[in-house]
Amino acid sequence: MDKDQPGVLTARPEQYLLLGNPVEGVKRLAGQLRGLTPAGVVRSLGGKTIPILGDALNYGTELNDSPEPSRRQRELNALLVGGGGTLASVLTGGMDFLPVLMEIGHDQLVQAGVTPEEEVNVGKLLNVENYLRELSYLVGKGLGYDRDIPEERAYVRQEGAKLAEELREVYEKSKQPYTPRPYSGGY
Repeated sequence: MDKDQPGVLTARPEQYLLLGNPVEGVKRLAGQLRGLTPAGVVRSLGGKTIPILGDALNYGTELNDSPEPSRRQRELNALLVGGGGTLASVLTGGMDFLPVLMEIGHDQLVQAGVTPEEEVNVGKLLNVENYLRELSYLVGKGLGYDRDIPEERAYVRQEGAKLAEELREVYEKSKQPYTPRPYSGGY
């Protein structure tokens, strides 16, 4: 990297000022600040700010969640679901949007009638925000909010029950004795 490129310093700007070269110090400080423009920040994060911003917007969505009547529970959801989703986005580099896309895609296929509703929505099981919502309602219950997670939002429990049923069916089939197919006489 070029030492004069924004954001790359060989010495701090104040060191140039103290060493008697204030012009170079001001130039380097300007280069540092130029790297902090919105475009520079997006470039420095490798374009990963868009998913993080989407998760940050989730905080406001949880605060204004109209199906949730309790203001305290909405605030707790915003803190845990919104904040935890943003943290997950930062830790995964924004890749936590993939389960969300899988979840939305599955729901759209169910609505279109392509996929039966009994199929497990793997996106809902992989989406960290669904687990954070369950945690938020558990914490709220512990704090005395007297609210259990609404059944229509208990995605982890619903999809977990479907997955357990599918695994049980596979296990039952595996206990049946294997019967090879008869030879058909060719390819």
